[in-house]
Amino acid sequence: MGRQRSPFKINNVWLVSSYDDVKFCLEAHETFSSNKFKYLFEKSDLADIDQGVLSEVKNMLNSWILHSDYAEEVVQLKYQLTALIHSYEDEEFKSIMETSLSNITQKIDPQRCDLKNDIVIPLMIKLAKFILKIDKSFDEKECYTHVFQVAYLLQKTTFTKDDILAFHESLTYLNACAPNQLSASMKIQYALIIYAMTFNTSNLITNTLFNMFTHDYNWDALKIKDIITETLRTESPLQSVMRVATTDIEMNGKQIKQGDFLSVIIGSANRDERVFGDNAEEFLMNRKRKPLLSYGIGMHQCLGQKLSQNIAIHIIPKIWELVKTSEIQHITWEDLQGFRSVESMVINEKHKEITV
Repeated sequence: MGRQRSPFKINNVWLVSSYDDVKFCLEAHETFSSNKFKYLFEKSDLADIDQGVLSEVKNMLNSWILHSDYAEEVVQLKYQLTALIHSYEDEEFKSIMETSLSNITQKIDPQRCDLKNDIVIPLMIKLAKFILKIDKSFDEKECYTHVFQVAYLLQKTTFTKDDILAFHESLTYLNACAPNQLSASMKIQYALIIYAMTFNTSNLITNTLFNMFTHDYNWDALKIKDIITETLRTESPLQSVMRVATTDIEMNGKQIKQGDFLSVIIGSANRDERVFGDNAEEFLMNRKRKPLLSYGIGMHQCLGQKLSQNIAIHIIPKIWELVKTSEIQHITWEDLQGFRSVESMVINEKHKEITV
């Protein structure tokens, strides 16, 4: 098993797959930097690109992942973000969610609905605008196109000129969604939250619904939080993250050199049989709970994890009530390294077979 040999090297990248090793890499942020962009820019051939555009992209990505030489500034920004994403009123949120969901479902074909693209993504964009208090209007499909382009670019291990131009286009678009009066640093954080809600939280919701469609439980009798937790273990939206060794270090007898890239595979760690038992590969609702690594751990863990789960807890039962008599007709998954993301999940009440 790969987890028993962790870490091991393929194509000049260390694969870190066991629970203990993944946890160690995520916690030891000074030894394993999450600022992969610094190293990717150095190894990519970008001599012929406009240096002003390149500088803007570097600054936006540096601000996005909160890598800065000014520790106090980062702490203050994280505090502002945490306060922002938990400042909404539950009752108002529920009202906006129910109204938006009703408006969305009235426009779709009940005989053939793409659950993710017709319902989940439009709903998440509306909720992101509500939580961030954005009063600007923007096209939902165009917004998701830019969000997906960012996700695609984030998985890359080298950049071309076209990649940088695409990054610039999409990050600039998402920044422009934020209120004009915000600082440049806060605007990029708004862009991050729009991205996270529209992509990662949409995937959490869709992946959970996928498990509910494909496993035989009396879902109405189970706690939605427990269903989401087991989905975060087996179908975590974020499957892996890149880290860069900042110094030489030995891990399980393997010599990792400064500057080496590591693919820290969260999805594998969450299925480690030494932590979750011999049936760790299975989706089980009666599993004894263990700490998951789905949102990271330590300094760079996801700031919005509670918001993401709270949104999913409210939304999934509402959507399930609308679609639980349906079946998946067809499902496709995005070809995105590091993510578990449904591309399309078509449901209707006539077809029972699942094609993947």
